[in-house]
Amino acid sequence: MKAKLKIRLAYLIEAPRARPGPEDESQLTDEVFEISKPTVRGVLDALASKFGIDTCEIIFDRSAGNLRQGVMIAVNGTDIRGLRGIDTELREGDKVTFIRPIGGG
Repeated sequence: MKAKLKIRLAYLIEAPRARPGPEDESQLTDEVFEISKPTVRGVLDALASKFGIDTCEIIFDRSAGNLRQGVMIAVNGTDIRGLRGIDTELREGDKVTFIRPIGGG
């Protein structure tokens, strides 16, 4: 049975100004997802359904069962690797942030 869950998503995968508009408006969205489980995995599945499996593969390697190197997902500011990984449970109003740290020198 699918549940509806309203969460806030932040996409910090690309350079901060890659999307038009003020930073806090363009990168934060309120989304209502119908997901099989209220977890980060459920959000990834919903994003794959909405945008295509290739989009999800940028973030998560399904065959290996882990996040791609250089990608971080945080729930309410906490890296999911310190929680239950992609099986981290979500609640109404949680903020899920997708981050690709930028480095160089």
